Amino acid sequence: MDSRNHTSITSVLLLGFEILHSFKIPFFLLIFLLNILTVTGNATIVALVSSSPSLRNPMFFFLSHLSTLDFILTTNIVPNMLHGILQGEITMSFPACKIQFYFFSALLASECLLLAVMSYDRYLAICKPLRYISMMHNKFCLWLVISCWILGFITTLVVLILLNRLEFCGPNVIDHFFCDFSPLLQLSCSDISSVILGQMLLAVPMTSFPFIFII
Repeated sequence: MDSRNHTSITSVLLLGFEILHSFKIPFFLLIFLLNILTVTGNATIVALVSSSPSLRNPMFFFLSHLSTLDFILTTNIVPNMLHGILQGEITMSFPACKIQFYFFSALLASECLLLAVMSYDRYLAICKPLRYISMMHNKFCLWLVISCWILGFITTLVVLILLNRLEFCGPNVIDHFFCDFSPLLQLSCSDISSVILGQMLLAVPMTSFPFIFII
């Protein structure tokens, strides 16, 4: 029998990097600098592709969307992580924690699909150069990108719906620096087997098929 308190969780405590407390200032500066470089680099790529007519081809179009995904993914995780490094811990409302997990997983899934699309684009450019322009026209490229975004977010939404069906009763402490799938499941006092099965059935094709396709 589960001996935990069955009071519903309203907030979570992210422990973050407690083990690095003695080095929190250097670690904070390192992560902050890397974040600035990442955000600046991704924003620069998007700006250049959008403003330069010579870069408006499928390869750079896909690259700009990959940079956009990276930008949003970084913004979703790093600010809270930096706050946690300085404070030692982060308190978040439970709905906000679920939203962070949703966007992290959806963006990651979309990135996997987009990388597969980019590998397909390079395959056509190298192996079928005479047909490349007619096959990778603007409408088809836009359709591929939109499909990656939609499929990534819809697939993750199914996992979030399964997660919301669980009862969460604590303890409300997550030994991690952001809200991820496994730490969230550890807070549940319900049977999580169906959620794990559903997540595997969705995650395995979303990650393995793009990986195999790229290879």
